[in-house]
Amino acid sequence: MKLGFVTCVQLGLSCMKGIYRAGGKLDVIVTLEDDRARSKSGRIYVDDFARRHDIDVLKVANVNDDRAVNRIADLDWLFIVGWSQIAKQPVLDAPSRGVLGMHPTLLPTGRGRAAIPWAILKDLKATGVTLFKLDAGVDTGPIIAQSEIAMHPRITATELYDRVNQSHVELI
Repeated sequence: MKLGFVTCVQLGLSCMKGIYRAGGKLDVIVTLEDDRARSKSGRIYVDDFARRHDIDVLKVANVNDDRAVNRIADLDWLFIVGWSQIAKQPVLDAPSRGVLGMHPTLLPTGRGRAAIPWAILKDLKATGVTLFKLDAGVDTGPIIAQSEIAMHPRITATELYDRVNQSHVELI
């Protein structure tokens, strides 16, 4: 089974570490070009992790670039976690089995950006993380699994992010 991962944030790095702790292996990591990512909030670098595990790294300006599509075409599955660009149909069609993503809400509720602050601002009793198969829509694909996270009135964004991060790892 050939797996790839697209990420440039901690949630994705935590998931990749989880894959390796579970005995899995990645064939490629796609991430943002360094010069494009310097101003991205929450950016992490995958280089050290990739070097330690002998994983090929492809740095792109856009996940829909021909270089990215060509590189992922031999994969069975591609994970996209914490990536703000919408994967277009050529990316979705490239891996033989499909593309999986995660969203930090209990989809279909909470589609879109800034899910963690919105969960706090809306004073939700619970939120969560959804693992789903990507399709042409935005956070609309078939749901594979969900992990619920209980909220409390004094939860901070940092505490919720940590819980969301743990839920990502558990789902992966």
